[in-house]
Amino acid sequence: MRQLLSACRLLRLCVGSAGRQALRRLAIVGVILLAASPAAAENVIRVSANTPVRSLDPAKFSLGALEFNYALLVYSRLTYFDDNLSVIPDLAESWEASPDQTVWTFHLRHGVKFHDGRELDAEDVLATFKRLADPAIGSVIRTTVGLIDKAEAPDKYTVRFALTIPYASWPAITAAFHASVVPRDAVDTLSTKPDGTGPYRFVSYEPNGLMVLARNPDYFEPGLPKLDKVEFRIIPDFSTAVAGLERGELDIVWGLPPEHIAKLKGSLSARVEEVQTAPGRCSA
Repeated sequence: MRQLLSACRLLRLCVGSAGRQALRRLAIVGVILLAASPAAAENVIRVSANTPVRSLDPAKFSLGALEFNYALLVYSRLTYFDDNLSVIPDLAESWEASPDQTVWTFHLRHGVKFHDGRELDAEDVLATFKRLADPAIGSVIRTTVGLIDKAEAPDKYTVRFALTIPYASWPAITAAFHASVVPRDAVDTLSTKPDGTGPYRFVSYEPNGLMVLARNPDYFEPGLPKLDKVEFRIIPDFSTAVAGLERGELDIVWGLPPEHIAKLKGSLSARVEEVQTAPGRCSA
């Protein structure tokens, strides 16, 4: 159904949380590959991506794939999806709706910091959703965000959305990668200097080349992430990526076509993991 699922799995491999069962299965594979890899001493994981990003600004995402994986690691959203596609807390510790489901109130975690060191607050959330509704930004979720009639911050850690219609799935909308919360005072530089609250900080990106992310020591989940660095290597050709995997130059290749899956199932140096999704299947 979504590259999102493989993105979620990648996040838990990189972060090391004890959460999701499917992600733990991939983590086992990752550890095996890392143990045999020259990069293991550097505590780095190297992942192939077959397409570049359209933008480093989450509001302008359109391609998915690497964009979503990058967003999962660098940014946070109000909410998040678990493996069962249930909405769970991320930046918002809790939320509640009015009886008619037209007003949704989210309560933010305290002390969450952007990578530049400033504390995130409700005004950043309001600015994020205001940008998403701006036609000039061109967000693919602008129509849905347009359901907001009024957004306000009763205090520093509370955000309230009044919608034009009852909408039971509003917390799921806030889990969209495009709705990654960005700093209100740095929106003009997001495309060149991303600044989020996720487990990894942006270091560099060479279009059609390499994206490098480094561990965020101030991440709000104590003790996480576990790895020091994540590298995404843009490799459009799957044969080249698979060859790099078998030579130990890569640790993960995801979204493989069937012919490569069949080949790797007999490999002595790599292992295929498949996760059933709806309506299709993701392979890594």
